Amino acid sequence: MAKGENAGSSVGPRAYGGVTRWPFVEVIGTHHRRAEAMTSPHRSYPYDAYYDHLDRSALLEMLTTSAGYDAEDLADLTRAELIDTLIGSAVEAEYHAEELGEDYPLRRLSEPQDLSVLREIRRADGHHVYWCWMDDWETAVESLNGDLNEVTWGLPAGVRAGDVIVTAVNSTPALLACVEQVSRVEGGTVFVEPRWTTDQPVPVHHVEASIAVKLPRTTTVLADATGDALLDHSIDLLEHPRPVFVVAGDCTPDGRRTAGSAVHALTLLQDAELRCAACGTDHGTFELHYFRPRHFDLQLEIQDHLDDAAQLCLDCHLLCHSPSLKRLREFVRPVPLTCPECGAGNPREYIWGMPVDPETVDSDAFILGGCVLPGGPAPGYQCRACETDFSVVRADVFHGSAF
Repeated sequence: MAKGENAGSSVGPRAYGGVTRWPFVEVIGTHHRRAEAMTSPHRSYPYDAYYDHLDRSALLEMLTTSAGYDAEDLADLTRAELIDTLIGSAVEAEYHAEELGEDYPLRRLSEPQDLSVLREIRRADGHHVYWCWMDDWETAVESLNGDLNEVTWGLPAGVRAGDVIVTAVNSTPALLACVEQVSRVEGGTVFVEPRWTTDQPVPVHHVEASIAVKLPRTTTVLADATGDALLDHSIDLLEHPRPVFVVAGDCTPDGRRTAGSAVHALTLLQDAELRCAACGTDHGTFELHYFRPRHFDLQLEIQDHLDDAAQLCLDCHLLCHSPSLKRLREFVRPVPLTCPECGAGNPREYIWGMPVDPETVDSDAFILGGCVLPGGPAPGYQCRACETDFSVVRADVFHGSAF
């Protein structure tokens, strides 16, 4: 649980041992013109991949049954105006959802996170709370669940035992990620214990609203009163969660997107194992895939996004979006067996036990291992080139999952 030292005046990698409104508020401020949409020949909202494929009859059905409009009030509207009215009603519903506050029907993890460790972390008298702001949210979150030495955290010099470090990641929106207590400092290395990493969404702007202070977007030491309030109100926000609305879902296998990155960050915080949910690989680059029939941005509460998404490797993500016979064949083709020692292929396979007729066994393809198994795992193959014995563990990594 050590933190190394950076060059210059900052303490580096650590190792384990007016409030900003939501993006959709800006959309409402620009496009919230339902009355105008019902009288203007011009569209108030951009093309919609779903609604613009519906005819007048289907649009009227949706407006009267789902949105609660009276058919007589819609009779004189053009098809474009019907689409604008439908989109506008959805925007109003999103805005109303935010206004519900504590009355919003939240869904959170079935087993709430134990906050006892977080309650133990307090600033000692004469010490400070350090605010660690990480712009590279993905690398920071992955490191918080793995090796903290892989990241330069940029903490200021002067960190002492008894200080507290609060880490926030610059996702969209920004989230609190980790709270740590400095236990000791030796030769420029900072050791932290206890350490608490959240698996619940605590947006930075919710904390700012609670403590009535705009937190810096850089790593720095906080005023004592601000630091203490930050720790207290973070616990309160976890005990009494509020809805966190995020615009996300425009899912394409072309790299990380800024919009909705908090969904991906929280996925990594909730699942410490960094691996593909489809094929099980634990190395390479991972992207978030939304299992929805249409991939475009939606404004939903963050846990609703999480329930629709999974972390995939690049190959599996590409297969979800651009399936082809060639890619499918490459994906399901068995990996050729190769020797772990020399890399040669086409090994001979062991047969354990006594065949009915040993004379009929093809000695070029098989090796008779006998009836007595060796201590430990029995080898399954032998390399023809270097005669190394080895085994291969086969597993169904799909577990019935569907793309």
